[in-house]
Amino acid sequence: MFISVESLHMFSTFAKSAMTLGTAAGCLLMAASSAHAFSFTTNFTPTVRDAEDDILLQSVEVDGNIIDFSDLAVVSGANILFNDQITDDPSNNPQNQGAASADVVDNSASGVAMEQLTPGDANSEAAIVSNLSSQNLGHIIDTEDSGIFEIELNFDKAFSSLLFWERGLNSDLGVRIGGKEIILTSDMFEYAGYDLDTTEIEEIQDVGSYGLDLAAHGLSGKYTSAVIFTRDGFNGPDWKVAGVAVPEPATVLGLTAVAGAFAASRRRRDDRTA
Repeated sequence: MFISVESLHMFSTFAKSAMTLGTAAGCLLMAASSAHAFSFTTNFTPTVRDAEDDILLQSVEVDGNIIDFSDLAVVSGANILFNDQITDDPSNNPQNQGAASADVVDNSASGVAMEQLTPGDANSEAAIVSNLSSQNLGHIIDTEDSGIFEIELNFDKAFSSLLFWERGLNSDLGVRIGGKEIILTSDMFEYAGYDLDTTEIEEIQDVGSYGLDLAAHGLSGKYTSAVIFTRDGFNGPDWKVAGVAVPEPATVLGLTAVAGAFAASRRRRDDRTA
């Protein structure tokens, strides 16, 4: 069967419109999954701001495909597997206790700033969920240069790619998922276009972003949880994470039906003009 270039172009335009209406997340997923690691653009408001003020994530963009914050897979649960309880800080700074803690920008109107996140403590785990699920990019998990942590995160939607933001662009971060450990080294992060000054630091630091494609690591299928961890020498990553959601089966079937209807309509029109 011959299919003209015009027909392919028309089908492509129609399919793109259907995808935009049905699921922008699915479009992004397909674009992102071809690379081992991928760059993405962070769209936020306000675009002109002070590093101490709140900053809201509106969407991310990969290869021209945009996915809104509301369509991302965000953290819905946290289980602190391990977190060094640092109490002998030479500076005696009460804001530098615990390998991992919850932190916010200095002038934040919301979010949680909490030290000594403790395994098994409901308030500690709620603080992690609050900051990581928030639309506010100024709500993060801060880590000290000494000490290590392991935190298991659950997400509200299945994902096959993860989006990371790391303040400072100078720290490694580990991900344990699907029986594999993946180390994100500091040189992988690219400037995300904004800076942060939070309660735990006294200076402005750039924020980097990194897209982790699980399929490139031999991890196929849907995932709803991952363990984020550090090791000695990781230099205290300060981070936030979200997932690129996997399209629901009903959405995929709907797009298939739309494509089939378009092809049938095209064939009928060709028959009438033959």
